[in-house]
Amino acid sequence: MERKLSMSEMPQSLPENDGEQRCLNSELWHACAGPLVSLPAVGSRVIYFPQGHSEQVAASTNKEVDSQIPNYPNLPPQLICQLHNVTMHADAETDEVYAQMTLQPLSP
Repeated sequence: MERKLSMSEMPQSLPENDGEQRCLNSELWHACAGPLVSLPAVGSRVIYFPQGHSEQVAASTNKEVDSQIPNYPNLPPQLICQLHNVTMHADAETDEVYAQMTLQPLSP
């Protein structure tokens, strides 16, 4: 009988010789994320939607958007940013995969 491993059974990071850690295997992460998921390349320009991010945080933490998530009235609805780093992660409890991205706004 063949046994499939879930993401919770896979190591989330593997130790390197110099003490640093590297993230999940890219092929494994993409297989779990599904065929419709693609990540932008480091160095590319992306559009960041702060309200959508706030709504996602609220949904994932079961909080109301207006009452628990900070509101930034002077922040534009979208920001053009440069992508500096992408790290792939997996939640050991839910097997959900997600990417953490470091963005730098290109306009003041």
